[in-house]
Amino acid sequence: MPFFQDLFGALLRNYTSRRNVVLLFRFFIVLISFVGLFSVLFHVMMAYEGRSYSWSTGLYWTLTVMTTLGFGDITFNSDLGHLFTIGVLCSGLLLLVVFMPLLFMQGQTVARVPVELPKDARGHVIVCLYDAVTATLITRLVQYHQPYVLLIPDVDEALRLYDLGLKVVVGELDQAETFERLQAAHAALVVMTATDATNTNVVFTLREVAAGVPVIATATHPMAGQMLALAGCSHVLYLGRMLGAALARRINSGGGMPHVIGRFEQLLIAEASAAHTPLAGTALKDNRLRECADLSVIGVWERGHFAIAGPEILISPETVLVLAGTPEQLRAYNAWVGAADHR
Repeated sequence: MPFFQDLFGALLRNYTSRRNVVLLFRFFIVLISFVGLFSVLFHVMMAYEGRSYSWSTGLYWTLTVMTTLGFGDITFNSDLGHLFTIGVLCSGLLLLVVFMPLLFMQGQTVARVPVELPKDARGHVIVCLYDAVTATLITRLVQYHQPYVLLIPDVDEALRLYDLGLKVVVGELDQAETFERLQAAHAALVVMTATDATNTNVVFTLREVAAGVPVIATATHPMAGQMLALAGCSHVLYLGRMLGAALARRINSGGGMPHVIGRFEQLLIAEASAAHTPLAGTALKDNRLRECADLSVIGVWERGHFAIAGPEILISPETVLVLAGTPEQLRAYNAWVGAADHR
């Protein structure tokens, strides 16, 4: 009984599963129709042979033949009756031995994917949908041992990701009950990277059950960002704008002036091109960066590949430096680079 309860409970989770329930219901309607039809034809064939049986006997014969039990206590004498028996037997094999197990196997497969988190789940990250952005995010979450759950509305997609080892939960994005089952009120963060309309709808739904949880969503243009903010989104990321800014920082302009990409209180993280600066063509241990600006080089980008800074790193005109320092140190670097550029 617990198996069938889990099975039918899983089949009722979302649209795809409800469609499977409809298919299962239709299958039983077809099965009952075949049983009724064969029971009636049984009486017709027996009348053709000059014999008569009760309706319960006709139903008994049909079920024993379709289930391949074939007790042999009631048989036809004519060739037409034998052909009818073969037809009933083949129909039973297809319906009961082939189609019915496939339907139940599908339901059992659906039941493998969870639909909720434990009641004591706390401090987890809820990631809505799976794409290139969330895949990278999940990799980082795993790296830093941060618990997460991936919310997927489609059962087939959820099964595929579940088999890949991801922590997947099946649920509709636009239903408040879904986020209640995910303990969203106690989550550390909710991340959404769907379309602008979907993100806005999900934020509205989420705020019904989790008013205080931080929410990060992506947007394609400022108007969508304003709608997300009105819906209750904590942070809006314009990935297209961020990508354009990152590409622009790679363009050789300004004689290697640094561009701030991150901040940790008074510590700034910046990127600066080495082209047209005294750093180009030197190794980190030989340049005067520490003497002139007191900045730290924490890494370098070289043609799309990042490397941790070391004393033997050779800086080329194509190198992009990742710098760490205070605002005063960055201003000193700007002054040094500008002065060197005009010499």
